[in-house]
Amino acid sequence: MHGDENDRLDEAMRRADDLLVESLRDEDRGRRRGRRRLTIACAAIVLMCGFAVLAWSSGRAARRGAPPALVAASAPAHPTFQPDVAKLYANVTPDDRLPPPGGGGGASLSARLLSLSHDWRKALAVGCELAAADPDAALAALKSNWSRIPSSEARQQILKAFVFKAHPRVLDVLDLGMNDPEPQVQAWAANYLCNYAFVDFAENRAAYSDWRRQAADKPLATVVAASARAYVERLKAARGADVAREARWVSEARLGLREIPAARAAAVDAGALDLAAAWLRDHVGDRDIVRGAAELLCPLGPDEMYLRRVVLPLLVDEATPSEALAAAADLLGRPGNAWAVEPLLDALRRALLTKKDHAGWTIAGALGEIGDPGAIPPMIAVIAADNTYQTIYGVGHFGLSKMTGVRYDQSHDGAWWKQWWERERQRFPEPARSATIPELPAAGVKPAAAAAGSGPAAGRGRGPILAAMLAADELPVQELSAGGDEKKKFFLIGPEPSAKKPPESGHRLLLVLPGGDGSAEFQPFVTSIARRALPPGYLVAELVAPRWSDAENHIVWPTEKSRDPKMKFTTEAFIDAVVADVGKTHKLDVKQVRALAWSSGGPAVYAAAMRAKTPITGSLVAMSVFKPAQLPPAQNLKGRAFYILHSPQDFIPMTFPRNAEKVLAAAGAKAQLVTYEGGHGWHGDVFGNIRAGVDWLEKQQPEQPVTTRPKE
Repeated sequence: MHGDENDRLDEAMRRADDLLVESLRDEDRGRRRGRRRLTIACAAIVLMCGFAVLAWSSGRAARRGAPPALVAASAPAHPTFQPDVAKLYANVTPDDRLPPPGGGGGASLSARLLSLSHDWRKALAVGCELAAADPDAALAALKSNWSRIPSSEARQQILKAFVFKAHPRVLDVLDLGMNDPEPQVQAWAANYLCNYAFVDFAENRAAYSDWRRQAADKPLATVVAASARAYVERLKAARGADVAREARWVSEARLGLREIPAARAAAVDAGALDLAAAWLRDHVGDRDIVRGAAELLCPLGPDEMYLRRVVLPLLVDEATPSEALAAAADLLGRPGNAWAVEPLLDALRRALLTKKDHAGWTIAGALGEIGDPGAIPPMIAVIAADNTYQTIYGVGHFGLSKMTGVRYDQSHDGAWWKQWWERERQRFPEPARSATIPELPAAGVKPAAAAAGSGPAAGRGRGPILAAMLAADELPVQELSAGGDEKKKFFLIGPEPSAKKPPESGHRLLLVLPGGDGSAEFQPFVTSIARRALPPGYLVAELVAPRWSDAENHIVWPTEKSRDPKMKFTTEAFIDAVVADVGKTHKLDVKQVRALAWSSGGPAVYAAAMRAKTPITGSLVAMSVFKPAQLPPAQNLKGRAFYILHSPQDFIPMTFPRNAEKVLAAAGAKAQLVTYEGGHGWHGDVFGNIRAGVDWLEKQQPEQPVTTRPKE
């Protein structure tokens, strides 16, 4: 997601999230009262002991040459490639530190490794210090103790430490992980090896043995350079459907290309830049390949000449589809590229006139990244010409906010920005200071509403088409009412315009219950999910939460066990009605009906998916609580799948997703907990994280026929 797009939903989520915070605080107050007295009693003892520990640790650190004060931060449980070791230490105490290699501490080190448990912080701390020790001694210690470390989570964290350290013997350590008896440790090792081998050994374990044999005893830089060169040759040899498949996997390889200079140089020498140019030229209408080309180019850092020759033509061509237009803007949006400001502004104006909203947001973000203040007045003009959420938020947040420091507010329309510019323009340099805000023609007219009561959906409560097929790459979006009930409003996104007929087994369906207030404002983001995070063949149904009460603490998505006194139906019934409604006009694969929810939408999806009879076979739940007392009994879950996404920095404690994984797995479900950095909200590679969750759910095929709960 470009720039700050991971924050695009904060405004809509804020109100319900505040309610969720208050609920969690109420639950926590009782526990805190019981702990307060014990805390006061212990405080004096801790203070007295603290000085003694500090003096002891300082002396020990001086003798050992220990690193300076360590920065506390929570590290993600899911593997990511970020070799900034200092930020990964968490709550390291003097007792956590290792004896120096060769200093007679072998027995102590073995005992420490064998004592590691599910405390990932301690395991990561031990791994980081071991990775900072003598390379040969560290590897010898691990080899002699690896099979005896009792916790698989600890072994995962040790792998992470050596990767983050960019350790010279990291391939030997990852080999321990690849040969670990626990599948979850093997999975982490295979994930990390993508950064060095540019091959997914999780898909082809036999290929690892050959690669490892060729890499043995060679310097790390030599191995990675050879692997990067072979990877580019593989991309160049791809034909037909393999091109799109390889393009989708580029996001897994780009981290190694970005972080390892030898890999980057070898990829360029092998022709990666020419390959990306060919993908952009020959597959401009294929969003997977276009996105793959952009992700390949980003870590390679092409120079200005390349950007002008290959990327700029996509930006200035009015026929360029939205996905390629957004990719071009993303590649051009770098500090120092002032030469790209005018073409980007022209593209932003065209996006306004043609209502290519997704591309417009990315273009605004690219201008914000460049940071040329001369772009401020024209961007204000774009907002003034439209004055809808698409520009007030899309241009104001992603572009102007970066350049001016003004935080997004829904009241910041064109008139507001014009007044702001007259008041604040003096603090910007010339020639921006003297620039006036141009007048632009109004935004393009929206497509005419669909005729009510016509076509195959007559009598089903069909509303106007909100976004028709404006171009070959756009997805149609329809506003519908399930069963003709206006309270059961939902948006149906798809199918893709290029799809002449449904898949033989039927469309896969993703039900989306947004967080926050669950309002229609999430539709652009959900449409982006459909375009950027799902494989072909999906329909997406975004449910819009009906508001049953004006109370501030109302339940956004009421369920059978968490009811609103004024509700007319439960969310479970709403979900069933939407699935039935979509099934009347589209052939569905009933074994591939999945749900995505975050924040306030999470409890409702848990409730719907845990019923004895439900159309949902797999669920992706992010940044949400899990309260078994408000859910159906955890039984009859065999064959159902739950992918749980959560940030350790979320105000919702990690105890909720951990308990969800434990309870669901114990009941026979397939449950996977993955963490990300950043706290509550969508952060980091948002669409990549969602795509990873959907991919995982698709691999967990249901073991029994799916049934639908009878209507209430």
